[in-house]
This record gives sequence, structure tokens and C-alpha cells, in this order.
Amino acid sequence: MITLGIIGVVAALTMPVLIGKYQHFVLVNRAKKAYSILYQAYYKTLSDLEFSNTCFYDAAGAGTQPTSSSYYDCTVFRDQLLKNLKVIKYCQKGYEEGCIISYKGKDDVIKEQYENSDISQDELDEKIDFSNKTCGFTTAGIKNYRAIVLADGFTIISVNPAYFAIDTNGAKGPNKWGYDLFILYVYYKDMKKLHISGEAGCTFIEKGGMFFNKMILE
Repeated sequence: MITLGIIGVVAALTMPVLIGKYQHFVLVNRAKKAYSILYQAYYKTLSDLEFSNTCFYDAAGAGTQPTSSSYYDCTVFRDQLLKNLKVIKYCQKGYEEGCIISYKGKDDVIKEQYENSDISQDELDEKIDFSNKTCGFTTAGIKNYRAIVLADGFTIISVNPAYFAIDTNGAKGPNKWGYDLFILYVYYKDMKKLHISGEAGCTFIEKGGMFFNKMILE
């Protein structure tokens, strides 16, 4: 009986760890698959457009918007990209039309990050206001973004083809930034090499999360 009791205690201690590792393994593989699908679709779209499109961020992957003259290219690129992704549902307003669930936005994540800090309310409001203006992806704003659901179970929440979010699990959990939910930038360095980056710029993660670039290298 004592032996069985010890085994039970050990199992109770180790099972949550094993389950956590397995869940992380699943999320890592989903992120890798998402990267592969996106890269192939983006490269095919570039090829279809004869590598002439300029709907991309700068070589650093963040920091500058596509120029105003490039927004027409973003529309052209998006239309062609949709043909190269296995889209099963398209929503002009993602939440209202059922493509996405209600996600926590960057504004609410910032609030959580500074919840027990010494920062003043004015300083916190300033940080949130700056983020809202430069990055978007607020809790309220996400609901109004266009979104697409792919046959592979991924959901893409788009501002434009060069800057968007992806949920690698769709409506399944955990639906947390840095776990199965990531902001990504697309840039085309020196018009020679395509990059999909999930680090720096407006990207962010919740506690315990991991940036996309790091996750796909595991």
C-alpha cells in the first residue's frame, strides 16, 4: 500500500509536467506548419505577380509601414494570396461573421504586464495609447478586422498582407499570444529573399509565451 501510495504521488507530480510538454510540442509543430504554409503561399503569390509587388515592410521586419503608393499593391497581393491559400471561410468582420473568437488585445496584455508595477496610471495610459495608435490589435479592434479560416485549421486576422496575426489552433485553446496566437510581419529583403518574422516591432506575448521566430526553431 505504501508503494502504491508513493507511485500515486509521483504520478500526480509528473503527469502535469508531461501533459504541459506534450501541449507545447503540439503548439510548436502547429507553428512550424503555419510557417511552411504561409511561406509557400507568399512565395507562390510573389511568383504569380512576377516579383514586382511592393506590399512589404522594411528589411528589419518592422518599423515602417508600406508606403502609400504600395497600398494598391497590398490589395492586389491580398487578392492573389487568397487564391494560394486553402480558404474555407472569409469574413470582412472576423468576430461578427464567425471567423474568430473574442481575443485579448495588446492593450489588455499591457495592462496585465504592469498590473503589480510602480508605473502611474498616466504612464500606463500613455503606453496603451501609443500602442493603439502604432500597432492596433486592441481587444475591441481585432473584432472588426477581416479574417480567414484555412482548411488546415489556421485563422489569419489581417490588417494587410504585410502585417497580420495568425492563430495556429483556430478557435481551440489556449488562444494566447505567444502560444498559438502571433503577430507576423512579411518583408522581402533587397527584393531577393522573402522573410516572415514574428519578433520585434509590434509583436508581443503573454506571460510564459514565446515569440514565433523562436518557437519554429525548436
